[in-house]
Amino acid sequence: MANKKSTAFFEAGSWYHRVRILQDAGLPDIRWYDLRSSYGTQLLKSDFNPKAVSNLMGHAKEIITMDVYGDNANIIPVEIPELL
Repeated sequence: MANKKSTAFFEAGSWYHRVRILQDAGLPDIRWYDLRSSYGTQLLKSDFNPKAVSNLMGHAKEIITMDVYGDNANIIPVEIPELL
């Protein structure tokens, strides 16, 4: 169970507004991190330069980007074919 301080943040903070915006637009409840992760993965899958993707994602080193998002690039066609 969340404490009162964290519960108050989620009730009155950005989480509430994000969910409402998504619902009003008819979109599923997607976290900002999910969108960020999808963005990085799609860039690498589309053969963008890993160094450029690393800079866009705000990573200090290219290896971080490749470790986090590089492995996902091969999973997408198998797991979610409708994205192709």
